[in-house]
Parts: sequence; C-alpha cells; structure tokens
Amino acid sequence: MKALVDRLGIKPNSRVCLIRPNPEVVAALRESGMPVSLVDGVDGGCDIILYWAVSQEGIGRELEILRHRIGHSGRIWVIIPKKEAAEKRGATLDWSVIQKQILEETDLVDNKVASIGEEEYGTQFVIRRSFMENSAHIKK
Repeated sequence: MKALVDRLGIKPNSRVCLIRPNPEVVAALRESGMPVSLVDGVDGGCDIILYWAVSQEGIGRELEILRHRIGHSGRIWVIIPKKEAAEKRGATLDWSVIQKQILEETDLVDNKVASIGEEEYGTQFVIRRSFMENSAHIKK
C-alpha cells in the first residue's frame, strides 16, 4: 500500500518505530516494498514514530519522552480510531483532549492529518520550529 507510505511521509531507509501497532497497517507497510526498518517500540533513534493511542491519560508526558527519540526532522504520528470505529470498540478517546495535552506538555506541534485506513486516522506532530531555533542558539 504505497499510498499509505506516501501519506505518512516515509522515505527509503527510514527507521519507523511502531508503538502498539495495528497489524493490518504493519502488513501494508511491509507489503509496500519500501526499504525501511520497522521496529516494535522505540529502541534508539527513529525517523518516524507511529503511535497508536489507547488512552488519553498521560499522553502528553509519554509523547514528550518519545520526542527525544526523533531527530529535528523526525515526526510522530498519533493514531486513533475514527468516530464510528471508536464507538464500536468502546474507545473513549477525545481528540481535543489529546491534542491539548500534547501541545501543552511537549515541544511538538501538529501539522498534518491523514487517513490510516478505513477505521483510523492519524495526526502528525513535529518539533516546534521555535524550539529547534532556541536549541541551535544554545549549542553555539
């Protein structure tokens, strides 16, 4: 499913870390033929983290930890079920609560939304530009 790889911005030789992945999405990524490293969990650095949220409790703190696993051009996709799928699964994830926690508790900002499949969508978070500029200034 090359379209999914393109939507997620996965490039050849990317290191993609998966947190609580949907098996169908993992299969689609493997079948895409894109030469990438798919890693369960976060071991070392990652170019892209695909994070399937199961709870909104503490998600800001968890993503702040994960932020340190991506480089300045890295990104984290937070994936949740679409409304109908969430109701079928009994999921009680409130996107506005999740987004607020992430924006308040991390140096991440959301900049893209994409359909991940029939039942899920994701929002891409990247490191806030002002944070990177301040970090570069401090290192000089």
